[in-house]
Amino acid sequence: MLNDRRQRKKNSTRQALIVSATRLFAERGIYQTTIDEITSVADLGKGTFYKHFASREELLAMVVRQGFDLLIEDLDQELMPPPPFFQAVLELHARFFAAHPEYLLIFHQTRGWLTMLKPDKSPIQEEFRRYIQAIADILLKANPEAHYTAENLLALARFAAGAIAGVLSFEFTIGSGIKLDGSLKNTCTDFSRLFQDGSGSI
Repeated sequence: MLNDRRQRKKNSTRQALIVSATRLFAERGIYQTTIDEITSVADLGKGTFYKHFASREELLAMVVRQGFDLLIEDLDQELMPPPPFFQAVLELHARFFAAHPEYLLIFHQTRGWLTMLKPDKSPIQEEFRRYIQAIADILLKANPEAHYTAENLLALARFAAGAIAGVLSFEFTIGSGIKLDGSLKNTCTDFSRLFQDGSGSI
């Protein structure tokens, strides 16, 4: 019983750090946010941080993981519409980021950070690989008769992730925010047509 209580407290403290970091990374950016600020918002001491995370990068990886977990869960649960499935993937991404704009901002910044640093191996890179593979798996699950190789599916997944994230990032850049209007849906349709096979199955 005592061990269970301690574990719950440990999990609660760890989650408080993740929630605070998610908020600050979205509001202030991953470059400007410090460990001191994260612990202050979480109302925890700095020493507590290092009991749960070895570094700010490790915490960022956990923030990215939780965001991808939510997005993948949404895609996996909802992606059973009529074809074209690729268009549905794009639209579901748009819907998710409209509901969770903080993750769009964090994913966008993190991709840029990884591109500049080019680390040999990073837990954050692994989270992005897991996300892309999950999209590929979902596309195949939604349409198992599609004539695509594993590499084709990964390419489609990368395109889906990059295309919708790029479009929505520009929506933020020009200050209009994310609006699930006819224009955005038409954009998803146009992207989808680029990758339809002869039968239009994807």
